[in-house]
Amino acid sequence: MRFLEKILQKNVVILKNRRYTYYQFNKKIHREEFLEIHMRLKKIFFTFSGLAFLMAGGIFGCDKIPFFNNKDSAKDQKFGSAVSATPPTVSPAKIEDPNTPLPSNVLAKVGDWTLTVEDFQERLRNLKELAQDFDPKDPKSKKLILDELVNQQLLVKEAEQKGVASKKEIVEAVDEFKRTLLVRETINKLVENIQATEAEAQDYYNQNKETFVEPAEWQLREIVVPTPAEAKEILIELLKGTDFTEMAKTRSKSKSAPQGGDLGTIKDLQPFMARAMATLEVGDISSVFKGPDGYYLVKLVGKKGGKPIGFTEIKKDLITGLKEIKQRDVVLKHIAELKQGTIVKVNDALLEQPKNEPSTRSSVPRPMGAIESLPKNNQ
Repeated sequence: MRFLEKILQKNVVILKNRRYTYYQFNKKIHREEFLEIHMRLKKIFFTFSGLAFLMAGGIFGCDKIPFFNNKDSAKDQKFGSAVSATPPTVSPAKIEDPNTPLPSNVLAKVGDWTLTVEDFQERLRNLKELAQDFDPKDPKSKKLILDELVNQQLLVKEAEQKGVASKKEIVEAVDEFKRTLLVRETINKLVENIQATEAEAQDYYNQNKETFVEPAEWQLREIVVPTPAEAKEILIELLKGTDFTEMAKTRSKSKSAPQGGDLGTIKDLQPFMARAMATLEVGDISSVFKGPDGYYLVKLVGKKGGKPIGFTEIKKDLITGLKEIKQRDVVLKHIAELKQGTIVKVNDALLEQPKNEPSTRSSVPRPMGAIESLPKNNQ
């Protein structure tokens, strides 16, 4: 199957940040969809009321969640077990000399929890990605974040001691976040080398030039009658010079008849009318065509916009969009292969739940699907 046909089958718009007129595509902005999904993961833990807590929260990394860090088994104990069915047993606090100097690579220590310089720098990089105005080199900003991380750890330690980590909603939220990260990292590996070329973008553009146009506005008048014979009769009179507006007032059966068939300014033509308008110039009258209310004659009174957009202007957007479609193809193919080696059973009948029956679903957000977790593209 040709590359173009594969793309058209998906009905995906591959341009971003523009308003174009499309006749062959689903009007969903593919790039914006992925950007929104990419940001959803980072917003999961935006629950702090202040900017400092926002910067210091779970968005900086997953080292506070023992499932996500297996590099050092000792780290898995710094917050206790979040999946234990019973509150964790708290060992007596070790007496430690507060004057003992920290290791050279440790920035802060709260009880058994430590924050290394490397971990802190990674958090700053993640924050910079999320908040473009943040300056990771500013000493005051770094001090603010460090202080809040320490404060947060004190609260986490207390929560662990009180058994908060074993609460059902906490356990489920941690598990869902873990699943999401696992899916995201798996997909990152699958698509990390997937690229689209300028030649592919040029080929796609050449085969779909008619879809790459600026937004257009049409000023139209219409005449609608019940039969094709009557419509042809009216068209003959119009071609002889009869005024379209007066003819619409006297012969048209549409709601616009009292206004001489005036439809005003239209920014989004219905498909049946778009086909009839495709070749008309300002002042032209269409041939007879069938529509939802009968047989139509349309006059193009005015038109703005609708100019073609050159390849150079949209080249980067095309390459980005084609790359994302390739990534989706790879992920879908991989999932299909996984299904071949795994028993998957789905009871679709249970989806037809009566409206009055209360849902048994957990209030914890479900993990994002594989396709939703496609990585952010570097622009």
